[in-house]
Amino acid sequence: MPVLSKRTPMLGVLICSFLLGAPNLLQAAVIPLDLSIGGDLEFDEEFALEDGTGITNTSLTARQGGTDTIVDWTGDVPNGVNPLLGTFTKTGDGFRIFGTASATSDGEEEGEFATGVDLVVDLSNSSATDTYEVFFRIDFSNSVTATGDDAFADSEFTLDTPPGTEVFFTQTISDTLGGNKLNGVLTGGSGGTVADSDIFTFSLVLAPLDDTSIKGDWTMEGGAFASEASVDFDAFLSVERVDNLTEPGGVIPEPGSVLIWSVLGALGMAVARRRRKAGSLA
Repeated sequence: MPVLSKRTPMLGVLICSFLLGAPNLLQAAVIPLDLSIGGDLEFDEEFALEDGTGITNTSLTARQGGTDTIVDWTGDVPNGVNPLLGTFTKTGDGFRIFGTASATSDGEEEGEFATGVDLVVDLSNSSATDTYEVFFRIDFSNSVTATGDDAFADSEFTLDTPPGTEVFFTQTISDTLGGNKLNGVLTGGSGGTVADSDIFTFSLVLAPLDDTSIKGDWTMEGGAFASEASVDFDAFLSVERVDNLTEPGGVIPEPGSVLIWSVLGALGMAVARRRRKAGSLA
């Protein structure tokens, strides 16, 4: 029996240990220089309810080259620039929208809130020969709650591409009077919590010298006319990977996949060397 067979379990442990700890080591891949991807997040000051008695907190993040720039809003007051610009240079870069709101009523004073954020991502391919497919990923959680005799909360996020094609949609409505809805469909309940969360992916193809864009819109609004209403929303739109459709096997991988396969490849070479050594001793 080769000596290597006694070491194989330890090698498996090393592989599993690496994979479990990989998120701390993963490195994003650089997006091709032919591709320009970037845009902005803008707090919609016109949609915000200036005299609302509810409490709203919004946080906008632009991840550029793996580094986050964050602007927080309390009500309609910013703590930074508006709009927040972002240029994506690595896979894993993107925009994040996080927002919470709450309103209560003591039976005399009503509580209301409204907040909106606009998103734009522009894509341009400057190559005269290569066609690219850009894959995007959305990690999102969209939850609303309304209680009491008369309260509602509504949170909606959509993404469109020209000429107005909807590529993503999530909407949650909790309404103690009008009934609850999940993505436009009545649930049969009224009030309480309505939630939607998932990971969604889509892709856009850019031919040589082509350009396109993604436009998004998030709004949350609610009112507590007898009891309370709240919203809890979080969505991160990021570049997952880029495929060069012109070059065979031309894939710009997801963050970390290069590192994972490089380490596994190195482990594989170590196995091969140990096998050859064990065979020579047999």
